[in-house]
Amino acid sequence: MRILRLVDKDNFAVEFHPYITVVAQTSGERRRVILETFERAATGRTTTLQGLIEVHGVVLDLDERALGLLELDDGDIDISVTPSDLPGSVSSGVG
Repeated sequence: MRILRLVDKDNFAVEFHPYITVVAQTSGERRRVILETFERAATGRTTTLQGLIEVHGVVLDLDERALGLLELDDGDIDISVTPSDLPGSVSSGVG
């Protein structure tokens, strides 16, 4: 599964690059909601944001029905990469 797009109730939209996306220059609360959405979706749980996901070339709405089709485990997954996760990096204080 790949998240393609997220939209919040204020119509703030984020389009995600197919390989890597850096969530920067967003408010702390908005960034937190985006990361929470990724974490919840990765375990098959719905979120407060609307969006689109791609699964095996098929584009679906990010909703309970589509996530249910994937039969994902509801576990604890850390999906974000911070500077300290990268080999040889020196933490910049972000994360």
